[in-house]
Amino acid sequence: MNAVPSRVREPYLHSLDLLRGAAALFVCIYHINFMLTPHHALLPGGYLCVDLFFLLSGFVIARTYDRQIAADMTLGAFCIQRLARLYPLFFMTTLLGFVAINARLYETAHGYGGGRVIATLLGNLLLVPNLLDPFGMRSMFPFNGAAWSIFFELCVNLVFVLCWRHLSARRLEAVVVIYGLLLLLVAAYANSLDIGNRTSDIVLAIPRVAFSFFLGVWISRSRLGHPIRSLGAGAAVLGMSLLAGILFAHRWVPAQSIGLADAGIVLFAFPALFFFFLRIDLVGLSSRVAAFLGNISYSVYLLQTPLIVAYSAIPRVLAHSEIARYAPWAGFVFMPAIMATSFFVWKYFEVPAKHIMRRAHPAPSAILGGTA
Repeated sequence: MNAVPSRVREPYLHSLDLLRGAAALFVCIYHINFMLTPHHALLPGGYLCVDLFFLLSGFVIARTYDRQIAADMTLGAFCIQRLARLYPLFFMTTLLGFVAINARLYETAHGYGGGRVIATLLGNLLLVPNLLDPFGMRSMFPFNGAAWSIFFELCVNLVFVLCWRHLSARRLEAVVVIYGLLLLLVAAYANSLDIGNRTSDIVLAIPRVAFSFFLGVWISRSRLGHPIRSLGAGAAVLGMSLLAGILFAHRWVPAQSIGLADAGIVLFAFPALFFFFLRIDLVGLSSRVAAFLGNISYSVYLLQTPLIVAYSAIPRVLAHSEIARYAPWAGFVFMPAIMATSFFVWKYFEVPAKHIMRRAHPAPSAILGGTA
């Protein structure tokens, strides 16, 4: 059974590049808050941008691969395409994180992690979550905390392609509703959606990943995914401001209500914001800015952990002081530095590595905002 009707080629949506790029920068700001305002949270809800990534991913994956799978794209070809897009940078940043973490261990304990650290590294490089808790860290991917979402991204991509022929419109709607309800239950149980990084969170993270991803797939296949694009650059600025405002306003949520607030943002606010961005048509300079932010977004996301560890060590080595002492200037330097580094990594590592891995299979056409 063909799960989707055939459609004409879709226009490239630079607005989605902009949304993903802004979300990656907001996640980075969330993680370097101690370099900017150590005593005040700038974007306390920044961790929710990961849910936005999964929503974007579901939309982009469906638009990019639905017709290819309908034309008998093989499972192997699909897996190569996705691994080529995600794995090279995952591999590189895991190794960078391993070096950074071991340097930190030597600095604090004058020793290295030992056999469990090496075993965990080898497992992580093979996309196996941490089961050994080296040096007391219970993160799924302790050398690069952000990598947990890449693991789940690949898992949900595999579920998508394996179940593709069974995902009729009604079944897809049922999947979205069921996982939406499970997401609400998980948020109430954990009182937060800041879950997924720890190995013990694997089961709890499934509704978080599946709801947003399959909602994105549903939007892609529905009429709602094809609005009239009548808004311009001013609307894009407003949209980014709305996203930042949602993440900033999280600071006023009562502690006992954080889980429900998180669920409300993911279930309602983010889909509404996504529909708003779908109506935006960027051209000229604004489209080039959006393309730049979209291109560096994956590198910004995965490079931030090893770079934060390395950058934070500089004042300890040179001045025997913590980097928070130099806030906000430390953060003001770090943000453009990681953006510049990410552009270099994207152009000279991500893109060449992707082409090398995809050489055996033709890459799908870029048909909308967001590189698949």
